[in-house]
Amino acid sequence: TFHDVGKDGDASAGASFYALNCAACHGANGRDDGGDPLQVNVDIGRSMGQFAREKPYEMQHKTRFGNLGSSPEMLGTGDVPLADIKDMLKALADTVKYPDL
Repeated sequence: TFHDVGKDGDASAGASFYALNCAACHGANGRDDGGDPLQVNVDIGRSMGQFAREKPYEMQHKTRFGNLGSSPEMLGTGDVPLADIKDMLKALADTVKYPDL
């Protein structure tokens, strides 16, 4: 587990980035919440917050390039600025807003 996830990031901006780009599939709090079976948290066995806290480099890669071969296929956001990723990681470091499963 990393202790400086999102260092120098802005949690408020990161929460907005997550809401705009990720929440539709991963849930508002980064969990599947027993709702839409298409939400991919079920497949990875952890919440988005937990995943970001455990594997921030993989989260950065998947944010930019997606997760090819997943069903439904997760598309990346493309050439997203590193600052946006740091902001999102800072937001996802909050274990209250983005709890573990």
